[in-house]
Amino acid sequence: MTKRKPLTTGGKALLVIGIVLGSLILLAGLAIGAFYLFALSISDPVQVDPAYPVVFGVRADGDNLLISTGRECPKGTKFDITLPLTTVESPLSRYEYLTARQPVTVFDATDPEPLLKINYTYPETGAFVVQWKYTERIEISTDIPWSRDPFSSFLIFTNLQEESMNHPDQFYFGEMGWLTPDDVAARDGVDLLTICTPRPK
Repeated sequence: MTKRKPLTTGGKALLVIGIVLGSLILLAGLAIGAFYLFALSISDPVQVDPAYPVVFGVRADGDNLLISTGRECPKGTKFDITLPLTTVESPLSRYEYLTARQPVTVFDATDPEPLLKINYTYPETGAFVVQWKYTERIEISTDIPWSRDPFSSFLIFTNLQEESMNHPDQFYFGEMGWLTPDDVAARDGVDLLTICTPRPK
């Protein structure tokens, strides 16, 4: 029977290094897994009934168009906001890949810079204000971190400035009517879904 040669000093060092590296890789894997589970737990995903309408709200505040996502969107949520072409002379008002710098529930679509990082060249605010006043449709899709496929929804509205004055604490949610934030929170996942309602992967 052949006797094993004792490890040299260099061999012992390599063995120790291998054990340490293996332990570090294992710990890193466990940490990543724990972080992923934590992120999923705080995103509060809900089981989605495809029959529920996906909604967001709008209201006018003077010359500004305010958009309510219905519930808080996590930091890092990407928005794609589209309004249709209203005149031949005006450019298409399309806002692409707006990324929330901080959690957001309501933002001003005519001046999104305070909450959203804009990665797209868009018309000047004045041109956009003129356009939204004469359009009756807006479409939004959201891509939420730690959630499944993006939600997309559109909204048709008329006389938004006048109607907003008649509903001072509410946003117009299309077929759902004018709702307060508490109304939306009570119905989210019950008979509607907001565009920022997280869903499991």
